[in-house]
Amino acid sequence: MDDMLYDEATMMKLYNDLKTYHGQLLHQVDVELPAAVTKLQTAWENNESFAAFLTKKGKFDSEFSDSNALLQAIATEVDNSLVRAFQTDKTIGDGFGI
Repeated sequence: MDDMLYDEATMMKLYNDLKTYHGQLLHQVDVELPAAVTKLQTAWENNESFAAFLTKKGKFDSEFSDSNALLQAIATEVDNSLVRAFQTDKTIGDGFGI
C-alpha cells in the first residue's frame, strides 16, 4: 500500500475554494434569483408564462434543496477530515518532540 501524503496548503486551498464557491452559489439562489423572479413577475404580469415559470422554479427549488443538503454534508465531512488529519499530525509530531 502506498503512503497517503498530502500538502496542508493545497488541502486548505481546496477547502476554502469549496466554501467560497458554495457561498457564491447560495448568494445567487438566495439573492439574485429572487430579484430575477420579481422582474419576471413584473414583465409577465397577467401572463400564463409566469405561472409556467413558477412551476419550473418550484421543481428547481426542490432539487436545489436536495443538492445543497448534499453539498453541506460534503463540506462538513471535508472539515472534519481536515481537523482529524491535522490533529493526527500534531499528535505524531508531539510524540517525536517536533
